[in-house]
Amino acid sequence: MMNEPNEQDRIIQKALQDYYNRIEIPDAAPSWEKVHVQMQKRRCKKKTLFRLKIVAAVIAAAFMIDLAATTNITKTYASMSSLFREAKDRVVEFFFAKEQHDTSAAKTVPPPSAEGEGENPAVPEPTTLEDAKAKLAFPLLLPSYVPDHFSLEVVRIFREASGQYHNVYLEYMNDNEDIFKISQRFIEPGSTHVKSDVSTDVGVIRKTMIGNSRGILVIVPEGFVTLEWLTEDQIKVSISGKLAETDVLEIAESLR
Repeated sequence: MMNEPNEQDRIIQKALQDYYNRIEIPDAAPSWEKVHVQMQKRRCKKKTLFRLKIVAAVIAAAFMIDLAATTNITKTYASMSSLFREAKDRVVEFFFAKEQHDTSAAKTVPPPSAEGEGENPAVPEPTTLEDAKAKLAFPLLLPSYVPDHFSLEVVRIFREASGQYHNVYLEYMNDNEDIFKISQRFIEPGSTHVKSDVSTDVGVIRKTMIGNSRGILVIVPEGFVTLEWLTEDQIKVSISGKLAETDVLEIAESLR
């Protein structure tokens, strides 16, 4: 009688063991394969989004550089600025003309026009604002008005083959990494005009005035706005970015 409980325990343990041995444990491989596929899809999605951001940034940079790009910048920058120049039909040419003086009685030959400056491509140099002011061959114009949350992030100057600096690029960014830029190029004395080509398909194009200077305003449906004009001091200025038209005009009027 003393061994009866032990015998019952043994029988119960054996029954549980037999039941456990009959349990089929599913193969983990298919489940892991499903998880692996899901992880791969997530990785691909992240890579795609990252690539899209890079593409969007390149397109934005190309658009912002376009109207400020001229024949005297490096070939790398010129290729990025071909957004408008590749259009062969329906292209509008804007000439920022200056008053032509009679040089028939001049004792010396007039300086070469800006059209020939492309023979000596400029070299871009990242720098500081103070260094740019010291090196540029013209007074740097800075805005007293900047839209909320934007601050100056990038300054580049461009050195000509002659050693002078006639170009500057300023890039402003906000907390959302939205960008707008201000480009300035000094036009050599003696140049009678400066030309910009814009495709009529790009968006709304209209003339405007910045102080006493005539300017061209281009508004793209995606929200980009570009404003370009030639100041009385022979500085060709371009402001562009994904900004409201009123902000772009206010930035332009505040340049000093």
